[in-house]
Parts: sequence; C-alpha cells; structure tokens
Amino acid sequence: MHCAQKMTHNIYWIGSNDWTTERFENLFPIPNGVSYNSYFIDDEKTCVVDSVDAEIREEYFDNLTYLLNGRDLDYIIVNHMEPDHCQTLLETLERYPNCKMVGNATTFRMFEQFYNSPKPDQYYTVKEGDEICLGKHTLVSYTMPMVHWPEVTCTYEKSTGTLFSADAFGTFGTVNGNIFADQTDYIATY
Repeated sequence: MHCAQKMTHNIYWIGSNDWTTERFENLFPIPNGVSYNSYFIDDEKTCVVDSVDAEIREEYFDNLTYLLNGRDLDYIIVNHMEPDHCQTLLETLERYPNCKMVGNATTFRMFEQFYNSPKPDQYYTVKEGDEICLGKHTLVSYTMPMVHWPEVTCTYEKSTGTLFSADAFGTFGTVNGNIFADQTDYIATY
C-alpha cells in the first residue's frame, strides 16, 4: 500500500520508517528507529532521488509503482552510496532497465564494489554544477566529498528551491508522518 507524501509541486517523499532495526550499521543504538528518505519527481521525465535501505524495500517500491502510474523511470540520482541510501538501488535498476543512474565517477566505482554487478549502460556521469532538465524541474549536482563518504553529492532542484542533501543534515529517529519542520516541535524532537 502506497504512502507517498507530497512535498511541493510534483515532488513526493517516498521514504518510510524502520522500527525493527536495533542498531544502525550494527553499531549505533537507535531506540527511536530510523527513517529512510527517498524522493520522486514527476515531470516529463521521472526521477527518484536516492533509494532506501532494504528494511523498507516493499514500501519504497509500492510508492514508486503508484507514482509512476505505468510510466517508466528515467533517472535515479545517487547522492550517497551508504546502504541506508542505496540498498535497493540494484533492484531499482533491474526493475527499470531504461533508467539512468546519475552519479559521479566515485559513485560508480563504489556501486561496482558493493554489488559486483556493473551497469555501465545505465551510468549517467555528472560533475560539479552539471544540470539535468526533467521538464519543469532542473536538477543541479554539487559535490560534498567527505561530508560523510568521498562520493557524496547533493542535488538542488532549481524551480522549487529544494535541496536533496544526502547525509548533510541527517539524524536518527522515525518521523511521525510530519516531514516538514513546521509540522512538529523540531527543537524538542531533534
């Protein structure tokens, strides 16, 4: 059952909460769970920004299938290769073989190391400041090496001013259905 939330004009949050994982990366206790963030942009070209951890794979694909509504997926932006951002990436590429995986050279090297399943025909390499036009939405890639890992980028959507920030502002904990700061007691919660 889908549970996508509209963020702004044709941009949807398609992430979900994970209440079952007790430790993040088997190291950090997460007593309040964790949410995984993925986004769908519905335009002339369709796009997912980051996939998710396998713990919520069913919710992710339900949301994606619902929002695609029979259309093909054109792009998947990979801002970060850590498993909580990309554990469903290979399956996404296999379900949508015409989809282009957008990342930098380090992204693709790490993808091949993680999955041992090169997909060079699906690679779409971007560098600092490169743009992808989806129609009304234009995505701009910015590098953020070592914000967390060496391949990290963020993606800025120009028409709405939306920044997809990878792990730059990440925290642990689930969301209670409210994904906007003004819908929750942000200071007390985070």
